Amino acid sequence: MIISSCIRIQKMPKRLIDDGSSSMTEIDKSFLHDFNTYNNYNKFDGVNYHFEQFSSSNFKTLSKKSKYSWYIMFAPWCPHSSAILNFNSRTLNSDLSDKYSLKTYAISMTYDIKNVQKMLMEAKYPNNGYILDSRELGTKENQKTSKLATILFNNQYEWSNGTPQSFVVDSNMNLILFKRGDMTNLDTVLKYIRIYEAKK
Repeated sequence: MIISSCIRIQKMPKRLIDDGSSSMTEIDKSFLHDFNTYNNYNKFDGVNYHFEQFSSSNFKTLSKKSKYSWYIMFAPWCPHSSAILNFNSRTLNSDLSDKYSLKTYAISMTYDIKNVQKMLMEAKYPNNGYILDSRELGTKENQKTSKLATILFNNQYEWSNGTPQSFVVDSNMNLILFKRGDMTNLDTVLKYIRIYEAKK
């Protein structure tokens, strides 16, 4: 009997001291803070990406665009983040996602734009991305997710400061599912959506 396996070794970028916002140039900072967006900030293999800062205000806007929204928070230095993004990229073109009106959003915890863009492109995510807003959540990467949870859900749930983390809400911003540090997939998300709908 012959047993074979395939192991993928991936070199991840270096983790930044903070969320990376403090190491940006003054020009980058003024552009980001004045316009709250990166328009074609960087190019990677000919692909232009559009970035916006993710805060409590645009969370409300995005959540109202579809019946359900799945937010995946990740960091470019984290191999588990890379795995969960690659594993779930199929949700973008899934008939099941369309059936349940489910939109997926990838949100970086850091401002490492070049490596965030590379990770999103390799995972075949669309030409947009989000970064947790340092103005609202501070520059300490390991505290941003718990601060976000406090703002969005009035600290009703115990969120860790790790990565990756993901959560699903309906268009009224009711929390349906929260998972941290594991391989949450489309099947799990749809299972909880079905349970949620059955209770309504």
